[in-house]
Amino acid sequence: MICAGATDIGQVRKVNEDSILLLPQHGLFAVADGVGGSKGGKVASQMLTGELARAALSSEYGLSSEELRAAIHDVNQKINQLGERTPALYRMGTTCIAASILRGTMALAQVGDSRAYLYHNGVGRQITNDHRLVQEMVDRGELTMQEADDHPMRNILTRCVGGAMGTEVDLFDYDLEPEDTFLLCSDGLSDMVRHEQILDAISSGERPDRLVNEMIQLANDFGGQDNVSVVVVRMEESDFLEAAQEDPDETKV
Repeated sequence: MICAGATDIGQVRKVNEDSILLLPQHGLFAVADGVGGSKGGKVASQMLTGELARAALSSEYGLSSEELRAAIHDVNQKINQLGERTPALYRMGTTCIAASILRGTMALAQVGDSRAYLYHNGVGRQITNDHRLVQEMVDRGELTMQEADDHPMRNILTRCVGGAMGTEVDLFDYDLEPEDTFLLCSDGLSDMVRHEQILDAISSGERPDRLVNEMIQLANDFGGQDNVSVVVVRMEESDFLEAAQEDPDETKV
């Protein structure tokens, strides 16, 4: 696989509360967007990516969707315990979008409004659903998507890891093919850059490092109102070989 990722403070914020994780040797990638104040949000997002990395490094074959869920619940407890002991970190939390690649299958875990997009079989699409109050209103038919984009409560989360909200984890499993490309991002990208532009980007065949830089630049050009984090992974033929035929030294990053 070929992968790239970056996080940027944006044009407005004074602290970057996002964290990203790229562990291609273990097939694990994640984006976390901290909430609950600049100090607490940064701590929570770093705790999440750190705990996911530890879980992957201790796993022999990589993390399944259920193992991703278990790791997220573990870090949820640790975030809440630290917040209870430390007044400055009280009710800190973080979103989570994490992808684990196991021999051509992607296990995806989501909490919050960080997103995943997938280009597969010639079609690009968003494959997660934001855990936001306005999204629930859209699902109930109370708002259109356009109305949700301009709603004064558009950034209110209904789930996160840590904090006072629920931590129910949405799990997805996808069979991948060579040339499939997926993009993980914080809402600093999806709130600034149009949905169609993101889909066009992952469908373009451009190198992951260039896609990452292009997306971050677009988010900043359109205002950069939040921290922005992007991870892009493209699958290759070699990712679908049997383990005995694979050479980990050939992994491209």
